[in-house]
Amino acid sequence: MFVQGGVRVGSIAALVAAKGAALGGAFLFVMLVWLVIAAALGYWGMKVLAKKGHPAWLGFVLGFFLELIGIIICYVLPAKTAAKPMASTGMPMAPPPMGGMAPPPAAPMATPPAAAPTPPPPAPPAPPTPPAPGV
Repeated sequence: MFVQGGVRVGSIAALVAAKGAALGGAFLFVMLVWLVIAAALGYWGMKVLAKKGHPAWLGFVLGFFLELIGIIICYVLPAKTAAKPMASTGMPMAPPPMGGMAPPPAAPMATPPAAAPTPPPPAPPAPPTPPAPGV
């Protein structure tokens, strides 16, 4: 060790190294606590959006990265609704085509008129009678 300005340089270096290790440990602890809290908020957001019909991964990403603001966004998003059946046909509605308006709904099919009953088939012809004997 040598002395520079009345201070032993080796002891200052040791002191700085010790303080750096202590600060590094505190930083690591704070980061670990943040990671656990962010994961819990991500799980919360995932559960909220999954109940609303949205992809669960979206809720996790919002909760993990945006934390409380992401949870608020998850609660504010409207629930997805399934396609409702049309009243006239009972068939589910198709989504509109890309870049245009949806075509008008098809009219319900009319039932064909009842056909008249068909007559029974004619009876087969009678077999020819044999000629009488002796005639």
